[in-house]
Amino acid sequence: MDGQQRLLTILGFIGSEYKNKEGKSITTRNHKFSLRGLRILDLNKKKFSQLSQDQKDKILDFELFLVEIEEKLNPNFDPIDLFIRLNDKPYPIRQNSFEMWNSWVTQKIIIPIRKNVRENISWFYVRKIRGWVTDRDRMVNEEMYTSLAYLEFLEDRDRNTALDIYQKGDRINARIADKSSITLVLENSSQDDSTCDLFIQAIDKVSNFIFFLKLLLSPNGNEEECNMELELLLKSNATTYFRRSFQDFYILWYILNGISELQIRKSSGDIKNEMRTIFRYMKEADFQFESEKSYDEFELLVSRFREKYIDFSIK
Repeated sequence: MDGQQRLLTILGFIGSEYKNKEGKSITTRNHKFSLRGLRILDLNKKKFSQLSQDQKDKILDFELFLVEIEEKLNPNFDPIDLFIRLNDKPYPIRQNSFEMWNSWVTQKIIIPIRKNVRENISWFYVRKIRGWVTDRDRMVNEEMYTSLAYLEFLEDRDRNTALDIYQKGDRINARIADKSSITLVLENSSQDDSTCDLFIQAIDKVSNFIFFLKLLLSPNGNEEECNMELELLLKSNATTYFRRSFQDFYILWYILNGISELQIRKSSGDIKNEMRTIFRYMKEADFQFESEKSYDEFELLVSRFREKYIDFSIK
């Protein structure tokens, strides 16, 4: 479906035959061609047969990344549409995105993610869903949910490196340090049942996190109130245009991960007030501090919050 030119170029250079649609063995039009136009390696005008054995081995041993899309798991799949999306701008499929994961990750993982996102989409979202919603809008929210599940999937010692929290200017920022690691975990989950089971458990933990956040924002579970309260919390003191981002939800999870229902019901007002303080500082860090000191102050606020409301309840 895609990558034919790359594969035929490799086969042509090494001088290998391949089978066409009729099953007949043929060679490429540029069979055993010479290299040209190289700007780094000094191998111009050389054929594959003229390379050293070590150079030949590097080519022959190089791994090609393949994505297999099973027809039975994707009944509405349109190969032409995907081909256009892969090769055309302005909307190519991004690497390490839910749009990519959705095409090949096991449905045991994809289905509960999409279900859980759909159940809370009226208030728990990065991209607001409107009447004219596109698959791309929907998948942005599913990608955020998957990223949170990835953090839940990791052991405590790994989360500290997976979630990169840092200061840039007068703001505290958060991101997944390496989103290709999510792809690797999902790939392993699609091939190994035990890893798949662990990731499904992580999806359930995110679902619990959303339930506790909803309880915190609206004790009666009113989704309109949840959306309004969440907007006020994330917006902080911003007086200009505000748009929700992935890092807002990373920080929410970072602050509240592990909190108990009892603690929320007991101290919901105080918890929300202290979280507003943290988010205000996150988005308007004290510029008088040096970068490291501002970050340390943010971590101190989070640490005190967790000691008071989360680590205490765990003990």
